[in-house]
Amino acid sequence: MKKWAYLVAALYGWTFLALNPLLHALNVGGPNPKELDYDSALRETAGSFLILAPFVLAQFAFLRLPLALVCHQCLSPRLLWAPVIAAGFMMGLLVLGAGLSLCELHYRGIKDPTAGAGLDLCLKLSLASWVGWAIFFHQGLNNYTRENQIRWLQQYLWRASIIAGFIIVPADIFVRHWDHGLTRYLHFTGMTFYAAVNFFAGGPSLFFYLVERWEPRHPEA
Repeated sequence: MKKWAYLVAALYGWTFLALNPLLHALNVGGPNPKELDYDSALRETAGSFLILAPFVLAQFAFLRLPLALVCHQCLSPRLLWAPVIAAGFMMGLLVLGAGLSLCELHYRGIKDPTAGAGLDLCLKLSLASWVGWAIFFHQGLNNYTRENQIRWLQQYLWRASIIAGFIIVPADIFVRHWDHGLTRYLHFTGMTFYAAVNFFAGGPSLFFYLVERWEPRHPEA
C-alpha cells in the first residue's frame, strides 16, 4: 500500500512543477498576452526544483494517516506529529500567500522602504500559524476516530483555502490592472501556495481511490 502513497506524492510534485511555470507566466508576465511565454517561465522557475522537496515530503507525511487506516495500523502520538506538521505547514503557506498578496496591494509595486518590514511580518505570521495549527490539529485528532481524522483535516484545509482565496483571487483582479513588472512575483507566489494547498488536501482522496481500485483485483495484497 505504501507504493500508492509514493505515487500520490510524486503526482503532487509533478503537478506542482507543471502548474508553477504556467502561474508564473500568467502572473509575472507583462500585460501583453504575447509576453506570457510558458517556455521562458519554465526556465525562470527552475528554482522550483529546490523548493519542491518540502511539498512532496509534506504530502507523503500527510498520507501517513490514510496509509495507517488502510493497513490497519495505529499511529503512536509521536508518529502522529508527521501528518499534523504537514497540515500545519500548508496552513502556514496559506497565511503567507494571502499576506504576500496583501503586501502587493498595499505597496502597489513601489519600492517602499517599509516593504521589507511587511514581508518580514508575513513570514513571521506564517511560521506562527504553522506551529499553532500543528498543535491544534494534534490535539483535535484525539476527538475523532481513525476513519474521521483525515476527513477532519481535509475539511479544515479546504475551508482555509476558501478563506485565503477570498483574499488572493480578488487581489489578482486589481494586480492585473497595474503595470509594475516583476513585482507581481509576490502575487504569483500567493497563487502558487493557494493551488498547492488545494491539491495537497485532495491527496488522501486520490490515495483511497487508488487503493479501492487495486484491492478488488489483488486481494492477496
